[in-house]
Order: sequence, then structure tokens, then C-alpha cells
Amino acid sequence: MRTAPTKSLKSPAVVRYDIEIIGAGSDGVLTLSPKDIDFGTITVGFAKTMQVTVVNKSNCNLFIELKMAQRVEEDGTIAKETEAVPLMKKILQECFKFDQPKGLLNARSKKKVNITFKPTLRFNFDINLVCVAREKMAPEVENSAKTVKKGENIVEKSFIKIRAVGDY
Repeated sequence: MRTAPTKSLKSPAVVRYDIEIIGAGSDGVLTLSPKDIDFGTITVGFAKTMQVTVVNKSNCNLFIELKMAQRVEEDGTIAKETEAVPLMKKILQECFKFDQPKGLLNARSKKKVNITFKPTLRFNFDINLVCVAREKMAPEVENSAKTVKKGENIVEKSFIKIRAVGDY
């Protein structure tokens, strides 16, 4: 690359350089393992903890968020909300807890996350664990006092099947 200083006619002390920068971007690629988790039957009020591994296979850091979803479409998006979904979201938040639901996953690294199932009711759960990855921290993660979502900026979504039964 050649740069040639050019002098300004107004002031001989000002020098301008033209620089060409070439680079390449990277998209996020992540995987979850195992592909499905079966907690089996757990008595209401008791708990069982299992582990999932989130792997960032890309060359860029990703901000991840794990959440449970009742249904996931084939393209990985969470199913459109229906009247029953808000109640189901609440039940899923009460029964399933993550030790690290949000955070930074560095490039070419992996993180083990514990999921604890502690049923509060008798129910047969056939749900999905969804991992949403962004290159930038989501607004609700940056400032939890304001939960306003400005553009999604999602670069990757991955999910696995979860089965669990709460019983008496």
C-alpha cells in the first residue's frame, strides 16, 4: 500500500494521508449439546439439575441468552404468542432455572450451564431450550431498569428439546 503525503495550499503544516483498510466480518455459529434432555419424572417440590454445553464455534464473541419456550418453529423462531403462552411462560420461569441465563461467550469457547427443574405443579413438559446469540449486548441486558427492545440484532438461534414430568 502506498501513501503519499499531500500538502494543503492554505497551511504547509497540514499533511493528509489516505489509508486503505481491508477486513472481514464474522457471523456467530453456536451449538448446544446434548441435543435433548430428559429430566424424567420429578415429584412436585423436589429438584433435579442437568447440564447443557453452549459452544461458540465462530471467531467473534457472542452475547447469549437462554430461555425456555413452549413451541419453536422449524426455522428456530419462537412460536407466535397465543392466549395460553403468557401463563406458560410464567410456569416455565417458575419450574426451570438456569445458573447463568445470560452472558458473554468468547470466540471459540464453550460454557457449561446448569438447568434445574423444580416442578410447582403436575404437568408433562415437552418444551424447548432456546439459545439466542447477539454480537452486541441486548438493550435489556445492558440496562435491566429499561426493558425496551431496540432492534433484535440476533445472529444465531439454536435450540434443544426438553422433556420433564412434574408429578405427586
